[in-house]
Formats: sequence, C-alpha cells, structure tokens
Amino acid sequence: MASTDTPRTSDTCAHCGLPAVAGIGRPGGPSFCCSGCKTVYELLEAADLGQYYARREEPTGRPAGALDAIASKYARLDQPEFAARLLPHPEGDCSVELGLDGLHCAACVWLVERLPRLEPAVTEARVDLSQRTVSLRFFPERVRLSRLAARLDSLGYTPSPLVAGHARESLRRDRRDLIVRMGVAFASAGNAMLMAFALYSGEVGHGAGSMSEPYRRLFEVGSLLVSLPALWASLIFFKSALGALRVKTIHMDLPIALGITAAYGYGIYGVITSRGELYFDSITMLIFLLLVGRYLRNRHESSHADALELASTVTPAEARLLSDIDAPAGSGTLVPTDELRPGQWVEVFSGEAVPVDGKVARGASELDLSLLSGESAPVPVGPEDRVYAGGTNQTRRIVVEVERAASDSRAALLMKSVEQALRTRAPLLQTIDRWAAPFTVALIALALVVAVGVSVTVSPEEGMRRALAILVVACPCALSMATPLALSAAIGQAARERVLIKGSATVEALGTPSLLVFDKTGTLTEGRLSVVAFHGTPEIGALIARAEKGSSHPVARALARDLGSLTPSAPIEIEAVKEVPGAGLEIRSNLGTFWVGSERFLRSLGVELQPDGGACPRLETGTVRSRVLVGSSGRLVGEVWLDDPLREGARDGLLQLKALGHRLALLSGDAPEAVARVRGLLDPGHELFEFAVGAASPEEKLARIAECAERGPTIMIGDGINDAGALARAHVGVAVSGAAEASMLSADVYLANAGIGRVVELFEGARRALQTVRRGLLLSLGYNVVSVGLAAVGILGPLGAAVLMPLSSISVVTNAFRSRSFARKGDRGPGAHAARSAPAPFFPATQPVPAKVEVL
Repeated sequence: MASTDTPRTSDTCAHCGLPAVAGIGRPGGPSFCCSGCKTVYELLEAADLGQYYARREEPTGRPAGALDAIASKYARLDQPEFAARLLPHPEGDCSVELGLDGLHCAACVWLVERLPRLEPAVTEARVDLSQRTVSLRFFPERVRLSRLAARLDSLGYTPSPLVAGHARESLRRDRRDLIVRMGVAFASAGNAMLMAFALYSGEVGHGAGSMSEPYRRLFEVGSLLVSLPALWASLIFFKSALGALRVKTIHMDLPIALGITAAYGYGIYGVITSRGELYFDSITMLIFLLLVGRYLRNRHESSHADALELASTVTPAEARLLSDIDAPAGSGTLVPTDELRPGQWVEVFSGEAVPVDGKVARGASELDLSLLSGESAPVPVGPEDRVYAGGTNQTRRIVVEVERAASDSRAALLMKSVEQALRTRAPLLQTIDRWAAPFTVALIALALVVAVGVSVTVSPEEGMRRALAILVVACPCALSMATPLALSAAIGQAARERVLIKGSATVEALGTPSLLVFDKTGTLTEGRLSVVAFHGTPEIGALIARAEKGSSHPVARALARDLGSLTPSAPIEIEAVKEVPGAGLEIRSNLGTFWVGSERFLRSLGVELQPDGGACPRLETGTVRSRVLVGSSGRLVGEVWLDDPLREGARDGLLQLKALGHRLALLSGDAPEAVARVRGLLDPGHELFEFAVGAASPEEKLARIAECAERGPTIMIGDGINDAGALARAHVGVAVSGAAEASMLSADVYLANAGIGRVVELFEGARRALQTVRRGLLLSLGYNVVSVGLAAVGILGPLGAAVLMPLSSISVVTNAFRSRSFARKGDRGPGAHAARSAPAPFFPATQPVPAKVEVL
C-alpha cells in the first residue's frame, strides 16, 4: 500500500485541510474534521491512491516545495500589519485586494479568475483589468495569502500590495518592458532579413545557385542565431499560454505561441536538413509586429486607467494635523490621511480639499461640494456645519474636527461600492467568456486541418505558411475586448459627465427597456419648498425674509430664500423676533408688530381673515401645498403660497423615456393628495404612468419594487433614505443629486447633477453604449471571418496576418474609446436637450409666478 505523503499538520484534517476534531482518526495517525473525510481518506488508501494528496498539492507539475519557495518571496503578506487589511465576511471568509502585474487582455482576466480551481480555499477571484488589481475571497485559516500570491506568480502574474496609482505604474512597467522587447525583436528581424537577403541573392540573383555550401550553411545557421533574441522577446506570449495550460484552460495567446513554435521548429528543421524555407526573417518580423500591437493597446488602456483612477483620488493623500483646536495657522503637521482618527483636528487652507468627513470647529469659508452634491455654487460653512471629504475650500482657513476615518468617508464608501461593482461581469461579458475557449480550440483545429490538407495537396512549406497565418490573424483578442472595453469606456465617459455607474452589468441593464419607477420628491419635483406666489408689499416680504434667515425649518428657508430678493422702499429695522413653537413668528420692527404663521395661529391672535380663506386668485385649486399668512394690527396684510414645484422639463423628459421603450410608474412616500396633484400635472390623460402610489412606507416601497422585479426588468429612481431598500432591490437603482447617503451607497448609479434631463441622458447613453458594443462585435466577427478565409486560401500570408491582427485590436479599442456614449448632446452635434440648454429658472414654468408684488 502506498504511503500518503501529505503536508497536512496534526491539527488539520488530512483530507480537506479544515481544523481537525479530537477523537476522529487513529491514535498517532492522521486527524480529520468529520467522519466523511475519514471515510474518503481510508477508501483512497485501500485503493492504493494515497498519492492523490501529494499530487494535489502540486497540480502544475512543479517539483515538491517549488510553490513554497515562491511563497517565501511574499512572506510579508502574512505579517500582522497586512492581515489588518483583510475584510471579514459573515460567511467566515475574508477578502483582500492586490495589485497584479502582467495582465494584458480579457483572456488574462479569465485565467486569473480560475484560481479557485487550484486553491479550494479560494471562493472567488475577481480581476479589474483597467486598474490592474485582483480581489480575492478566501478562508485564511485554510491557506496563507503568501501561498495564493505564489499561485498567481506561477501563472505568470506578479501580485503586490495595493498602493495608490498602481494601475498607472503597472501599465508603465508593462510599456517599458514592451519597448525593450520591441527593440530587441526589431534588431533581430533586421539581422535575420540581412541573412535572408544573402541567401535569396545566392539563389535567384546573378550567378544563381553559385553560393558555395559552406557559405550557405553559414548564413542558414546565422539566420537561426540572430533570430533567437526575437524568440526571447516573444516569451510573454508563451508565459500566458503556459499559465493557462497549468490550470487546463485555453488562453488567447496560445495560437500565437503555437504559430511561433511551429515556425521556429520548421526553420530549425530546414537548417538541419538544408531543405525548405527557413522563415526566420518572417517570424522575427511577425513577433515585432505582434509586440507593436500589444504596445498600442497598452497605450489606450493607460489613458483609460488614468481617467478611472482620477475618480478615486479626489481626496488628498495627506492632511495637516493640529495638536490643538486653537493651534496657530500653519502649525499643522503633514500626516497620511489614512492615519486620522475621530476627534482629531485638521486645518484646511484656501484651495485645498477637505481630507475627511467632519464638522467645522473654527473659522468660516465657502466650499465647492460639487463632487457629492452636484451643487455648482459655493456653499458657505461655519462652526458646527458638516463638511465632506473631497469638498474644496475656496476662501479662508478652517479647522475641521474629524468624525470619520478616511476609509469610512462618504466619498471613500461611494468609490468602494463603485470599484466592487465594476468587478461584476455583465451577462454579455459572461457569454463571450464562455465562447472564447471553444473559439480558440476551433481555431487551432482549423489551422491543423489546413496544414495537413495543404501539405498533402500542395507542399509542406505552403501548408506551414497558411497554418501560421491562420493562427496569427484569427487571434480572438479583438472579439474578447470588444464588449469589456466599450462598457468600461462608457463608464469612464459617464464619470467625466458626473454620472457614477457601478459596473458594466448596470450599463447593459440601463440599455434594456424596463419599468422605471420614480420617487416623486427630489426626482420629478425640486425636492424643496419654494414660494410660488406672494401677495403683500415689498416691505412685508423683505421683513419676513430677514426674520426667517438662519432658521433650519423648510418653510423658513423657503421664505428667506425666495422673498429675500424683494427691495423695500423704506428702511427696515427688526427689534425682536419671537418664535412660537409649532405656530409661527412674532416680529417687532420699526414698521410695527407682525405675526407670521398658519391660519389657526393668526385666528388665535384675533386677526380678521378673509371669509373665503384667502384663496390665491392666480393658482389652480389644489396645486399648493402650504399657505403662510401675515397679520398686523388685527388684519391680514400678506399671504405666501409655497409648494414643491416640478422640475423643469419633467413631462418632456418622461415622454422621451417612454419613446425609448420604457414603462413608467410613480411610487412616493408623500401624501396621496400630493402624488395625485403631481400626476395631474404630468399625466393628465393617465397615459404615462402605469400606477401612481402615495403614502408608501420604506417597507411598502421595497415590497412593491420586489413584486415588479419578479415580473420583469425594474429600475428605481429616487433620492431619499426611505428609497434605499427599493434602490437595492431593483435590478438597477438610480440615486439623483442630493440623495441621502444610504441611497447613494445602495444605488447602482449616482447622478451628481439634478434634473430629469440627466435621467434621460443616462438611459440614452446606455443605449448608445450597447450600440457601440454591437458595432465592436460586428467589426471583430467580420474581421475574423474575412481574414481566416483569406489565410486559408493562401492570399494572406504570415506577415500580412501580423499586420492585420494588431490593427483589428486597435480598431476595436478605437471604436470603444471614441464612442461618445455619455458625452453631452451638444458635444455630439446640434439639438441638445431643452432641459440642458439653459440653467433652470427660479420658478419652473409649470407653476404660476407672480409678475409683480400685489398689494392686498
């Protein structure tokens, strides 16, 4: 019976590696975690299959201990300070993100994501090609992180701890390596061509066939020797191909590696036998052109990585830490932002970005908060005001008290959710991944059939030439790149337009006709109360605005904001303002004493009101949410009507979405009467919305969205914290500008700019992105069909194939990055959306706006 050579320790199960349980197993023998593992172990031993355990440790055929030797290079990943980066999950496993060098194309992504086949303790491996990172989920008690790093290294990819700018640096290293290889291959090709020129001249030139045998042998052997540096330059193709074979999969570099191997093999055979073509000049030039194609693709990816990393570098890497809240200006010590903790103080000078979420402790200034709020105008802040990481200080120095660690800031959490979702593969990408390997196998089989058939019917030299051309020209890289590049480019373009899309699957879902469920407040309406009509003198309006200034009540803010523009004809001096909780204000001024509040409040003070209740003569009945009355000396002297007005172009935007094939619905937590008013203005004929529901609690919203999602694709569009559950449950959740933090994090899309026009552009952009995907797939499929046919009949040779192959990849990349899927409509041509043509007026046109102040 063969002995079992297993590296398992006595405290782990000899079969599966989980922690062993005392009492299961023979004394002095192997330990097990359960009876099932013990039974399997004994069956393998009885069948003389005990070597299974030794062989499974090294499935790639490496010598025993070779993986441990590689793992020693990554021992720092097992140190406690790095272990702190592991993110635990409820299932008991952990996740970590590593930088990964050596990634070149979609096939590399596919290969690395097969890591769980080699390491059962790994539950998931997700690669972000644009960022050159891999996210691993694994059980740390079953496998060390250094061993996983060694596994990745054995596949041809070098892992490293993730640092800022890793994607750009990785691409730069790859580009430098490619430049060196291109130079070596070009020099080798030049020398090989000189040797070939001498041989061809001796065969067909003046005195053809007169070259003596020693010289001919010299040039033949010389051709082989000068071509060897090009063979070294081509090792990157072999590295990817061999890494795939170790895990018993097919990489798209495999046909190229086979073609190079076949050409060199045939050339070496010709040198030994002095028969046939040598092909060293052709193969070295082929290698050079292949490296040029990979270099150009790297350049395209580098610009894309810069655009994506820009979004994650909006917060500064360092902050000015103060030892005391009242420390003098400029005394802060520069420390990494990651080291800041709640309760500390940092100073932020004019022109600097706020490093963390916190509140202003000292000073007053104005901040640009457009990153998260979409508000382009500077926002004034003072003591106790909350500020967010990424906001830019525009005027004076402020001291900020840290409330959250940098990794927990609003911007950081949002970007983490974006990055995690970007690793989710779209259904279209998964379909292409499934077809990539069969395509490659079919390609190799076709080249073999052509090689054999042409060798029999024409000549072995012609068979080799055609097979080599097929293997090179039909490289499926263009086919695999068409979809991920187009979707990634669309996401990058959207980010530049202040639209954060969390993953390519989201773009695909947005481009599919769906049921669009709108929350009313903040989505179809402005989301804040505004004055829609005022009757009274300018002095009364200005008096109310000044008295209400500084209050946080929504009605008070609307009065202060909207009536503050009135210009009184006489000076106003406020002597005292007294707030009556839940009722209104008493204002004492040089103009007299005024009471501002509800109808009940003024009646209790004996103010005589109009018999009809003060109906506004210029407002349609039932379209006003709130009415504020102003009384003085026992009579009514002013009236203010407020409402949450519709966003400009709301109906036109809904009609555009309907024209795109979407169905519409309205689901709001607001009162049914308010929902009915909005529907009456937007959908008077009940032709737009399939349903309009009001007074919906967060739980009811979640249940309604779940019900809709079971019937078909459903997209929720909202902004409140009560929308968070519904946004997460829908197939796609869209959070609009000003959304609550919970909604932003649970949504798949965040629109930093307000307006229904931006929602329309989101869906139109997704539709154009899918059109770009289809165009790229048609380009790559058409290229493969035509080029393979030309190569098979002998019209296209290996050198022509080497030129066409990178050109096909470049055309797909260009199609993806030059497509203006999410560009502003005005940037693509005339006819921009009306909702974008000019800033929204103060009062939307759908609401009556007083042309002048009327005196009662």
